[in-house]
Amino acid sequence: MTCEWVDLSPDGDHSYVYHFTPEEFQQFFNPTPPKVEIVVDARLDHLASLALANAYYQIARQYSAMSSPPSIKVGHRRTTLTFVLDSDEHYFPLPTLPFFPLRMLPLLRDV
Repeated sequence: MTCEWVDLSPDGDHSYVYHFTPEEFQQFFNPTPPKVEIVVDARLDHLASLALANAYYQIARQYSAMSSPPSIKVGHRRTTLTFVLDSDEHYFPLPTLPFFPLRMLPLLRDV
């Protein structure tokens, strides 16, 4: 990626434009690991949260790209799952993996 300048003005009116040298560009933009965030418009109960965590643990045992567990934030009306990857190489297959356990949650409640 090449970036020669960035408009940092609050209104985008080019009143504060920062120009880069190639060395400054690398220092200005910090690489961030890719992440996939899934928002479920439902609150998970304790059993569903435990089942979900266990399912992701089992997936991680087979799929080494899932080196860290997802962050599971349960709110009043919504649940947010955040998966952080180590590299961009694993970005394509990861968005499909989180949905397998989510599809199974209704089945797990009946057990």
